[in-house]
Amino acid sequence: MNKEENGKDVVVTSALWHMEEAIAHAISRVKSGSFAAEDYKHWTMMQKGGASLAPYYEFEDRIPAAVKAKVAQLQADILSGSFIVDIIDSEPKSTF
Repeated sequence: MNKEENGKDVVVTSALWHMEEAIAHAISRVKSGSFAAEDYKHWTMMQKGGASLAPYYEFEDRIPAAVKAKVAQLQADILSGSFIVDIIDSEPKSTF
């Protein structure tokens, strides 16, 4: 988060995207001679290592431990597959 542009104490955390797993998958397919076009969306999800939650930074000491524990538990549930995040890819519609 660009603090100079958006201000301090504005964003508690955010999603971080990690392309390493998707790239590693593509490279392994190329090396094995089995590369083909495919949907890489699942490689960008947390369960495949493609996303994580950014650190809380200046909010670390201001977030109650119980809240951080709930966030950590939800992350564990996502990683284990016991919680599935529904992805809605439809174009958003204005309410105005």
